[in-house]
Amino acid sequence: MRLVTYGGRSRGRPGVLSPAGDVVDLRALCASLDLEPPASVAEFIGQSPASRDRVGRRVAALDPERDRSWISPRGVVELLPPMGADVLVLATSGNYLSHLEEMGVTAAAPLNAFIVSPRSLVGDGQPIVLPAGGSGMVDWEGEFCVVFGRNCHRASAAEAMACVAGYTLFNDVSARDWVARGRPRDPEEAVVAWRNNIAFKQFPSFGPIGPAIVTVDEIPDPAELELVTTVTGAVMQRDRVGRMRRSIGEILAELSLVHRFEPGDVVTLGTPAGVGMAMSPPRFLRAGDEVTVSVAGIGRLRNPVLAR
Repeated sequence: MRLVTYGGRSRGRPGVLSPAGDVVDLRALCASLDLEPPASVAEFIGQSPASRDRVGRRVAALDPERDRSWISPRGVVELLPPMGADVLVLATSGNYLSHLEEMGVTAAAPLNAFIVSPRSLVGDGQPIVLPAGGSGMVDWEGEFCVVFGRNCHRASAAEAMACVAGYTLFNDVSARDWVARGRPRDPEEAVVAWRNNIAFKQFPSFGPIGPAIVTVDEIPDPAELELVTTVTGAVMQRDRVGRMRRSIGEILAELSLVHRFEPGDVVTLGTPAGVGMAMSPPRFLRAGDEVTVSVAGIGRLRNPVLAR
């Protein structure tokens, strides 16, 4: 299944994409099966596998005419962050050797993680808004994400993977001009640089995520997937998820030593080589650009770039 959150309100309504790509009201569909209508996608993916399987079979059997009262054409609804509100989004970095090399960071760098502000998140098709007052060094970072369907804390790699319900995409947009330039020379400078790096990823609209959560039954081996980021049609990033220096399960297990993940929580898996700051000359986002992050089988996260 491909789960979405849609609508003009800040919290949105849970939905699922039909085989034709239209948006189906998940609450209405669940009610038709005498299942408790979920308040959010996060609540739905926390339901029993048997309930989710029933919904999946009903989606596959949708009749556009008979079920039309539940269905909205994709082009007339606004997609919001697919998991809904009130979930944890934890971004990680330092996973792809190719990106560490292009940024001049040692391959022994530890796994780093930071919490993404919910105020920065936007859905597919919503604009990335360049902040006023910067020098124009806004960069892209296409990322693959996992979404939890069960509680996960102090888990092994295999146990953590068994808690994953689906996958989605993220663009970790970053204002490089607000971050200390060059390599920090001492520990205090390193702390300041990392603090700034996190802070200036949190502007409103700097966290595009989506377009949908694709459930694990449709993705046999996420390590074989290829992530591609384009800017205004030009390919900037292309790499396999499996080329990270840790497996997905190892990353989740390490994070679960601290975090207690719940259904709907998201972990982003960092970005591969190809960010604008590392190019010669550097290439940053401009008003009128369009950034897409895509993975075959997951979909395409597309966001236009606007000036404030």
